[in-house]
Amino acid sequence: MNFTKNISKPIIILADNFSASTAEALVMFIKSIPNSTFIGETTFGATGAIINDSSLNYGSFIIANFMHVQISSTRFKYINGKIYENEGFPPDIFIPFNITALQNGHDIALEKAIARIQ
Repeated sequence: MNFTKNISKPIIILADNFSASTAEALVMFIKSIPNSTFIGETTFGATGAIINDSSLNYGSFIIANFMHVQISSTRFKYINGKIYENEGFPPDIFIPFNITALQNGHDIALEKAIARIQ
């Protein structure tokens, strides 16, 4: 059953090159909905580990006095079958982060998103 067939309003999702893991999975999910647009930068490229599956059986571990690590056991593929791990998911409209514009009160990606839904 296609639950998205009645969506007629534009759906915009914003992300940048620091968007990783579940944030990337969310971008890919939204992009699978008709009338959606992804604006921003290519995501980080960390949707799930692509390594020998036996490595994932170790679960979490601790490196003493340094960090606690949780290992993903999921591999995300976009609806076209492509895996974006180590590559990132590309935007429909590329707008690079611009700190100068932001400091001057302009979020260029957000402004583009607002213009598309008006």
